[in-house]
Amino acid sequence: MYIGWTMDVSPVTVAPFTGETGPAVSISSDPRELFSLFLDDTVVDLIVTETNRYAEQCLAESARVWSTNAEEIRAYIGFNILMVSAACRRSEITGLKTRSCTTLR
Repeated sequence: MYIGWTMDVSPVTVAPFTGETGPAVSISSDPRELFSLFLDDTVVDLIVTETNRYAEQCLAESARVWSTNAEEIRAYIGFNILMVSAACRRSEITGLKTRSCTTLR
């Protein structure tokens, strides 16, 4: 069976949502706990493993050794989130639009 684009327009019926709304977990005011809801230990450990694997591959021909850990990865990602949010706040104040801010909205 082939499913593809068509010029025929037909109505789409979507059943109303009847489930519970809101967060399924209690949310703390601690930003680190909120951060860990999205990037838990499993995800961070995977990023660390793959980053170290990539560094090992890239530096295999040189005598350099490099590795990272979960604490550094969390700090790096958190720092990037803060920098983008600061840039977006600044663009709202100055009226200048940046591509990263308009993409996030």
